[in-house]
Amino acid sequence: MDQAVTDRITPGGVWALGDDTGLVHQGTAGVLDPDDPTPVRADTLWDLASLTKVIAVWALIGTWWQTGALDLDEPLGRLMPDRVDGAPLSPVTVRQLLTHTAGLPLRSRQLYGTEPERIRRGVLREALNGPPGQAIDYTDRAALILGYLAEYLGSAPLPNLATEPVWAPLGRGDTRFGPLPDDLAVRAAPTEVDAETGSRLRGRPHDFSARLLGGACGIAGALPWAISPASSPTWPPPGMRPSARSGCGKASRFRPGTFNHPAACSGTLPPTPLTGCGPITDSPVLQPGSPPIGARGRSNLTNKIYYSRDREPVRQLRDSVRAAAF
Repeated sequence: MDQAVTDRITPGGVWALGDDTGLVHQGTAGVLDPDDPTPVRADTLWDLASLTKVIAVWALIGTWWQTGALDLDEPLGRLMPDRVDGAPLSPVTVRQLLTHTAGLPLRSRQLYGTEPERIRRGVLREALNGPPGQAIDYTDRAALILGYLAEYLGSAPLPNLATEPVWAPLGRGDTRFGPLPDDLAVRAAPTEVDAETGSRLRGRPHDFSARLLGGACGIAGALPWAISPASSPTWPPPGMRPSARSGCGKASRFRPGTFNHPAACSGTLPPTPLTGCGPITDSPVLQPGSPPIGARGRSNLTNKIYYSRDREPVRQLRDSVRAAAF
């Protein structure tokens, strides 16, 4: 991590290593912002972007599934009848959304404007890209729709739903959605320059969709403290388990770790990222007949897009952290 700071891959970062006994080791490197060199701390706030799918939406849906309150094979037309009844999304199931097999379009065919309710109506009623259940196509839209479903079933905005059933049991009740108040934003790692203001985003989601929707949606928006996932007996969040174990089907577009990873079919969390999951935690793949090694996980969080959106340098950093951890 120190070398990554020197090489300007990231201004700073934090890491943690844990097992089924709790936190084993953690540390920090670098600063929040080279222009204002405040050292990174263990309680620094990070924009988790696409990891919101895992720590909020998947986990919340999985909690309802685990308690029997939600059937993953129930079609959306029955779960949200006044929102999607008669729309192309009506026969799509929750499981198909979780496993990216819903036949959703990869990009919007229409422009919905900037008003959140118009965007919601447009997303929930747009035509599919193909028959549900036929192929794996990774798209942010699945998480966006799951977020809308969570708000519908929970009768509350997404930021109000995840704390009690998901984050608090993991010891992460301080996790929240942005934008953050000023007294917390100063502790956040800045990301990229906002084209509208010319200043770096800090305490606000860098994801455009999340900002457009007020700072929180199923795609992005969560800003937690550094976390140690393996220190909790409830990790991974329950929503990840049915997703990772679902049938893989035929992948029309291969993306490593997107449920067509061999480990996904065996029920073992893969070392390459699930949808956005890699930077939080991963576990070694256990080959058939290999002895169990116990729960083990690692975290490393960085403000990687401070310098560039080039993914390769930070991928190499994550691989190095994983190799050291496992």
